[in-house]
Amino acid sequence: MLTRLFLISVTLLFSASSYAKHFVVGVERIQYLPQYTHDAGEYGGFARQFLDMWAKDNNHTVEYKILPISRLFKELLKPNSELDFKYPDNSYWQQDMKKGKNVTYSDAVVDYIDGVVVTPGNMGKGKQALKKLGTARGFTAWDYLGDIKSKAITVKENNSFAGLLKQVISGRVDGAYINIAVARYHLANQLKQPGAVVFDPNLPHTKSAYHLSTIKHPKVLEDFNKWMKKNQGDVAALKQKWGVNAM
Repeated sequence: MLTRLFLISVTLLFSASSYAKHFVVGVERIQYLPQYTHDAGEYGGFARQFLDMWAKDNNHTVEYKILPISRLFKELLKPNSELDFKYPDNSYWQQDMKKGKNVTYSDAVVDYIDGVVVTPGNMGKGKQALKKLGTARGFTAWDYLGDIKSKAITVKENNSFAGLLKQVISGRVDGAYINIAVARYHLANQLKQPGAVVFDPNLPHTKSAYHLSTIKHPKVLEDFNKWMKKNQGDVAALKQKWGVNAM
């Protein structure tokens, strides 16, 4: 009996240790708190703590490769890529580039909303009140491309999210197209003005989710999904801590 228990224990230990792996996760070189950020080459924010938690629970080690967004997609898709996973990703992003590639996506990690924030006094005035729309430099207001192309809306870019929100507060733009969790974070932590601008859900906006993606390890993603379901409470608490929920 003791011999049998010993053999079972050794088998389980061997199985766990043989499955434990070192993974390289490609991440975006962008200051995007509370979702994720980088400082002196160190990845941070909700995404870092979340992926570290998953890795620790499954005896994996994770290395974060911080790359510009356009290069990150290319790196994921190229043959013999050093990347095992990419975060965040979405099946709607760079669809042409991904054609013919077997990219697998996890279940949703974080739901998000990209939309327009306005001052409380401008809430509910409708799209016709948006003449000047602020965006962060390098970001596209996808829901307003037709209006921008027809010149019904003029885009004003800003180099920072805090600066973008200041433009709305001061009235230099009528609204700002931004990730709502990111807006909420900067209002509370950078500007110390929570509630100075608010999301207007009646204006065009995008609801979607961030996923973990891979070409190399679809089986690992299956286990990743099971881990998320098993640890829903801990994951929800981490989302609450960082304030990444869409609303």
